[in-house]
Amino acid sequence: MRTQIVEEMFPASGPLALVEGEREYLQYQMLERYNQGFYEPAVQPLIARDMQSVFASALEEDGTTMASLNADFRREVERVLTTAPEGILWNIRYIAANSAVMSDEMLQEEGFWAGDISREDFEENKRFMLALYETVSLEIERRQGQ
Repeated sequence: MRTQIVEEMFPASGPLALVEGEREYLQYQMLERYNQGFYEPAVQPLIARDMQSVFASALEEDGTTMASLNADFRREVERVLTTAPEGILWNIRYIAANSAVMSDEMLQEEGFWAGDISREDFEENKRFMLALYETVSLEIERRQGQ
């Protein structure tokens, strides 16, 4: 398992650096995924099939895709970015960081990509979540500098 993904993904200093406890909690979440068998080679294709089934159902039901979900999430965050309580911003920041880490973990495991699930969707999700993490982090920094 590569908990160093967290160190590689986030800078050690500045407004985008993880604060005390965030790095450890992200690494803890990684350990939990590994302990629950999420990254077992025999399980990865099953998880991929389940995820693809959910994505296919959402697409069929109302046209929802991972990209459209991310776009909706970004619009909602941008709508409340300057008015949401700081605690909510910290939660959004953590969700974005954890999603980026999880996407990166999955991208490194070949078992997830044997079926119809889109590697490109997860690459884009990682980029999107890191950009959202940056947007929220800079807003938190702006508020703390006032």
